[in-house]
Amino acid sequence: MADSGLWQYLDVPALTLNDCARLVGSVSDNLATNVLLDHVGLTPVQAVAARLAPGGSMLHDSVRDVRTPEDPPMLSIGCAADWVSYFRTPHPTVMSWLAASTDLSMVSSAFGLDPLAHTEPDHELQVWSKTGTDDGVRAEVGLLDVGGRRAAYAVICRFEGEVVPVLGQMRAYGTLLLDALQDGYAAGPGPAQ
Repeated sequence: MADSGLWQYLDVPALTLNDCARLVGSVSDNLATNVLLDHVGLTPVQAVAARLAPGGSMLHDSVRDVRTPEDPPMLSIGCAADWVSYFRTPHPTVMSWLAASTDLSMVSSAFGLDPLAHTEPDHELQVWSKTGTDDGVRAEVGLLDVGGRRAAYAVICRFEGEVVPVLGQMRAYGTLLLDALQDGYAAGPGPAQ
């Protein structure tokens, strides 16, 4: 679990479950992910995923440095339709865990936010997002709010070769999303999209 996360660099040996969830939401902390899974159990997490994700999004395993043939071949799979459906009516506690997400390198790079300071509710623009990366995969799912107009989104890219063009395309999708909400915002308040 030496890859992503912050807890591996901290002196504190224990955290509350909420703090573990905040670390997962803000910096994709692998150690905190596994601590939460050890506490809650993989089977209950999979039961919730089966209920909330009819498209098949699923967590298959804990985070591992090395996957052996005896392990599930991948950590998880995700379906964009599942994520958009979830973010249309997200749970407020989950949103609080995602509010401080620091990875604004993909779709959210178009929103012009400070990765370390974008959670104030008085901002005209707010985003709650979660990113995922693997070799040849970049993904961002979330909810964008511009002046009370909201849109759920999911952009999942599989690719070969360089990541820079993929990140550029993801940013372009973010620009389209932002423009659509800003145009609606200029026209006046409206319902969530």
